[in-house]
Amino acid sequence: MSAPTFPPHYKFCVAFINAVLDIPELQSLYLFPASIGFERCRPLSPWPNADSVAPKRPRPAILASPERSAVPVCTRIPNAYLIDVRVADPEQATLLLVKAVSFEAIIVNLELAKYRAGKMADQCHGSKKPLLERPNDLLVDHILFGRSTTSMPNSEQSFSLKGIGLLSGTYSVTFFSDSRLEILSAKLKNRKIHDLLRRISLIINSKVKATSSTSTLPIPERSLPPLNHTLATKYILIYFEQVHPLFPHIDRKSFDYTVSSGELGDILINDTAFSALYYSVLALGCLYDGGGSFEPGKGDAWDLFSVALALLPDLQKSPNPLVALQAMTTASVYALGVPCLSIEQKIITETARMVQDLTPALSKGFSGPIFCRIFWIVYAIEKTSSFHFGRASVIIDSNIILPMPDIPESSFGTFSWALIMARHCRLLSRAMDTLFCPGVCQKGSQYFLLVIDQLQQDLEKWMMSIPEEFRPKSSYQRHLSRRSIRGAIGIWINYLYYSLKLILLRSRLQINSHQDHDSAKGVYRDQLVDVSRSILEMVTYIDVEPSTPLWIVAGIPLSALFVLFDQVISNPKSPDTRSNLALLDIAGGHFARIEFASGGSLPGSLISEFTYIAREYVNQNDASDGQQFSVQATDQDITPPVIADNRSMPASTSQNHAQRTLPTTSIKMIDEESKYFCLSGDIRIGGPSTWHVVDWDQRRVVSVTMDGEQEDDSLAIEHYRRLNHQLSPETYRIYVSESGEIMSTHSDTNDDMNYCIHYPSLQDASLPVGIQTIRRNELQELDRLGPDADLVAYPPCIGESAQKAVFKYYFMWQYAKASWKEMSLWMRLPRHPNIVPFDRVVLDELEGGVVGFTSIYVPGGNLEDNKARLFKLKWLRQLIEVVEDLNLVYGISHQDIAPRNLVIDEVTDSIMLFDFNFAARISHPPEEGETYIEDRNDVKGVIFTTFEIVTRNNDIRNVPYEDQSLDDLGWEWTKHPDVTLDHPVESYQILLQEWQKGRAKHVYQTKDTRFMDWPPMPKPPQKTVSLRRVNGESFDTMVDNFFERR
Repeated sequence: MSAPTFPPHYKFCVAFINAVLDIPELQSLYLFPASIGFERCRPLSPWPNADSVAPKRPRPAILASPERSAVPVCTRIPNAYLIDVRVADPEQATLLLVKAVSFEAIIVNLELAKYRAGKMADQCHGSKKPLLERPNDLLVDHILFGRSTTSMPNSEQSFSLKGIGLLSGTYSVTFFSDSRLEILSAKLKNRKIHDLLRRISLIINSKVKATSSTSTLPIPERSLPPLNHTLATKYILIYFEQVHPLFPHIDRKSFDYTVSSGELGDILINDTAFSALYYSVLALGCLYDGGGSFEPGKGDAWDLFSVALALLPDLQKSPNPLVALQAMTTASVYALGVPCLSIEQKIITETARMVQDLTPALSKGFSGPIFCRIFWIVYAIEKTSSFHFGRASVIIDSNIILPMPDIPESSFGTFSWALIMARHCRLLSRAMDTLFCPGVCQKGSQYFLLVIDQLQQDLEKWMMSIPEEFRPKSSYQRHLSRRSIRGAIGIWINYLYYSLKLILLRSRLQINSHQDHDSAKGVYRDQLVDVSRSILEMVTYIDVEPSTPLWIVAGIPLSALFVLFDQVISNPKSPDTRSNLALLDIAGGHFARIEFASGGSLPGSLISEFTYIAREYVNQNDASDGQQFSVQATDQDITPPVIADNRSMPASTSQNHAQRTLPTTSIKMIDEESKYFCLSGDIRIGGPSTWHVVDWDQRRVVSVTMDGEQEDDSLAIEHYRRLNHQLSPETYRIYVSESGEIMSTHSDTNDDMNYCIHYPSLQDASLPVGIQTIRRNELQELDRLGPDADLVAYPPCIGESAQKAVFKYYFMWQYAKASWKEMSLWMRLPRHPNIVPFDRVVLDELEGGVVGFTSIYVPGGNLEDNKARLFKLKWLRQLIEVVEDLNLVYGISHQDIAPRNLVIDEVTDSIMLFDFNFAARISHPPEEGETYIEDRNDVKGVIFTTFEIVTRNNDIRNVPYEDQSLDDLGWEWTKHPDVTLDHPVESYQILLQEWQKGRAKHVYQTKDTRFMDWPPMPKPPQKTVSLRRVNGESFDTMVDNFFERR
């Protein structure tokens, strides 16, 4: 058989084929033949002959895009395309066998393959040039084999991605490149970002440095007794219930057997490996039981962990390596939290090295199944931590040959958490090796584009492999949040998915590719913002606990915050700017929670300054365009601003400007009749007179001084109403002439009647079971309903509408006790079909004090505002029933039943009572903030309310309640012509008369078992004040420090 003859350009053709086949990115996947219009062909040998490459039933290729027309396809074979490309001789066709994931991949790599083929062909013709470039070459290969060891790639030859970006190896914040920082600073026209990032980096570095408090304790004496049996058993149970399903590396059967053997004391003394494991388990159980602290060296959990920590150095030589490895892995789990920031890398790295060193010895035989568990848990911990801290992994993936075992403890039906976690960590490892490794800097931008696209595709496949219940999606499920194992896994999966997606999109935008048009870059940028928003929308579900991994509680949310901050500064006119600012506020609230939970040791509120900088910049842009509204303004199409009350912030936090924003324009003014009020005044004999006017809309107090003795506050209110638009926020007092003109304004702090209020602690409130809390800066203001009452919304869950609520608060210390009483009473009332449900206790975003509460919002307006609504007789029956329950079952008198405090739930067609600020316990001794007054009894209130609804005559409300009499209503009620009833007026009157007679015979019980009690409002810290007696003698006395001057 004669040898085949080849065309002149055969060597080039073969070289080109080799070059294409040598591109690993083009061999990983293939496009199914059905998608391009060809059936499968039989497999071909690597060097096809004419018979084997002939198509079975040739058809024209179906090209999906215009670019594909540049690649003439002859046929399709499994995993490859056979292409006619005239690469050497324009007159002769060249058949090329190309393995590729898609036509696009061929197009992208065509020029690269031609270049490589030219080099190969030259080499085949005897060229003495070394083969310098291969697809898997690293920079070290170029340095050692291809060029001078002293030369480095120039800017045109190399390309380096920024990386995952949050922290550098020196624990400095490096999310923004130097050039990006300069661009942002130029826009802001200041250096605030540089200073803020520097301060954050200093704090992180201070936490990383080892201190005496984090040093390991001396190795315990052998006589060290085990922990109290009951407490130890409790911690062990908590560990296996809450920690083990997330990190199932311990052989529980063996552990339980050893603990219950009766020889535990001796074992803890003689077996260093088991002692380290035992105390690590106890430490984690204690940590999840609330015994931890955000500060290293503090808390019961750290005391237990320090015992294990002292034993870790000896575990490398332990005669029981399998238990020693379990101990190291358990310590690594503990090290994931914030308190271990300074020792996390050392513990996790040593554990990873140890598990690799022990693989040959422990991966076989009886220890094999347990060892495989340990290995994959260590793999997940080490890869995740290394990736999010931006450091190289010590686990070599190419050496892994261990199978993934079945782990029932971390499985939920068909969902295996351990497997899902390990798969994701493999994606992180690939990203580190192929994108963020310094050794790939000589790769061209096309290489990075291919790798990013492939990783994005694989990330989506990973996401789709997760069962629907846990899968990241646009509608996040509330029931997966808050402390359950499923909740923790749900949040972690969402953050694992979104964080890697964020990093890949950022990397994609860094590549200055000629293939990307501005519109394409805009699409990637929009996707990046959407991912960041998704991360911050879930931030309120994170458990701010020392046990929560650092990358969950801080790392990923901070990256998302930086992206949104950059977006707001770069595009302040975007229609999403206001909602982005609201999400930045939510993120700031999350980090403020960290500061509160850590007792101030982690100054998370510093992050809120990014929101302040962004909001200030947007306001300045709006002002420069001549717009008359600030970012605090809102309408139906934008997310409302976050509530922040700068008049009532505690004095100790007054320096935090990010949380102190006074709206320059109100969202919706309170009606004129309710907007102003004078709580006190100073009337001197012969004048002048000063009245302190409360502006409920602006949440401020301005003093109005007038000549003469003005014993009525109406003139002061009238002056303020007319002049307040002329006053700056720094004006505390005005002097008004008899003609009503401002004679002088005063900004002296001695005239400032706005005080910093002392808020009681959450612990003092003794919340009933099931009552939740929310930070004030997580509330978004929608409307002003009245004095100290706003319509607000929570940050919505993904895919859900915001939860509306009514927020009641106080910014004047005189209302503190009344607010405490209303909150304490309302949240203890059992759910009733005719009482608006209590919602949440609202906490100060910085110090965690109780600033107010929310109740569920019922739309449709109250009965005073919505007078056109039909008033049904059954609603009156329901009102009577709820009053009976309040008075006779719970011992509570509402004392303010009126149309303004009644709403209709249209879903249940029921009347609902709300607003308990005047309510009181009937049999309770009177005290400040709570006094039962018989003249305000609820029977009277219901009858007056019904009369007012039917007749629209509210004259009786203008009479002092002690002078109000039911006899004044008369027996004949004339229905107002605009009122609609579903029964004759007489039916309403008869119902009321029968009820009134029955109640007249009732005698209140002194104490029913269902009567409610609550703790009194705690007294604030006391302070010393100096007073002067009548004779002029001064003296000091102690008073309750309910407020301080700002």
